[in-house]
Amino acid sequence: MKKPLKIAVLGGGYKSAVGRAHMSALRMDGLYQIMHCRFSRDKDANQHSHNLYGLPQFVHDEDTDSWLKRIATSIDLVLILTPSPSHIDHISGCIKFGIPFITEKPVVCSYEEAGHLKHLLSGSGLYCRYIHNYSGYPMFRELCTRVARGHIGEVLHVSAYMPNDIFAREHKIGKPQQWRCRDPEIPMVLLDLGTHLYHLVTMAIGEGDSSRLQVATHKPSNSFGVVDHVEILDSRQDGKLIRYLISKVSLGHKNGLRLEFYGRKGSLSWDQMQPDIIWQSDDDSNIDIINRGSTILDISSYERFKPGHPTGFIDAFANYYFDIYDDYHAQYQSKESARWIHGLDKALNGIEYLSKVSKQIVSNNYD
Repeated sequence: MKKPLKIAVLGGGYKSAVGRAHMSALRMDGLYQIMHCRFSRDKDANQHSHNLYGLPQFVHDEDTDSWLKRIATSIDLVLILTPSPSHIDHISGCIKFGIPFITEKPVVCSYEEAGHLKHLLSGSGLYCRYIHNYSGYPMFRELCTRVARGHIGEVLHVSAYMPNDIFAREHKIGKPQQWRCRDPEIPMVLLDLGTHLYHLVTMAIGEGDSSRLQVATHKPSNSFGVVDHVEILDSRQDGKLIRYLISKVSLGHKNGLRLEFYGRKGSLSWDQMQPDIIWQSDDDSNIDIINRGSTILDISSYERFKPGHPTGFIDAFANYYFDIYDDYHAQYQSKESARWIHGLDKALNGIEYLSKVSKQIVSNNYD
């Protein structure tokens, strides 16, 4: 029987967009014991969140540093689910008290913060990882495995899409959280969505330097004036052409995540709306549908029920946490890291890439 990791949670309270998903995923496989939580700096909101998640609350610390200092020796790691602009402060606190941590994306919000965090972590040996739960889907991992084994030959170009309609429906559903209503150095749409696409693409084909980077943004359709639609064309030095489409004003899409990889011998694609299949073509353009029951990758560790009963978003979260559990123990037992979990350096490379994208924005309007 695996001994659960003792995890503390910072942020992710009842008003959080993603907190409930994390709490559900943490509980799914019994690998984590949720300990001390500071869901909100507001005492009443903190208590309400504890009640919502069925957790006891005994103490409400007045500030985050006091909370971290108090719990440092009684937990294995902290999960940071606070708003993105607060991440650098809360990560710095974990480093100061020597507490291993996992953080939601984006890890930080600027090139400067990325550099500062690299400095803080240098030589620390501290366990630190980041959440990119979409890579927890078994069939995305199957796609990566097929790319790596040469099923479609050398990859020539990639299209990665992540459209949704949340800003286009502002007049019906209202504004998002206040911290999402302004753009830091890197537009928030890139920090929210672009980080995911960069992570998924580079998981499949590796990182590569850009030889030419073209970026266009749509004229803002929201009342608060942030960038809401970005298209990126990245010509890499390794000869691969990557197209990213990132949008919060695409009516008809709630989360249109789709990935397409085109090689010399065929293509592979995956769509989150049909998570249990990938499409693979050969060099005659014949298309095969590969389902979760016919993978070459051993996904038995992630099978909570047999194929034909679709996996979902929370399952992908739980798969990621399943691997984090193994990865955590691997670091402290000097074993090989979990295949699907990367160090924080990969996330910071993504922030640096998006910083370059932000500097290359050539237009705010297609007109």
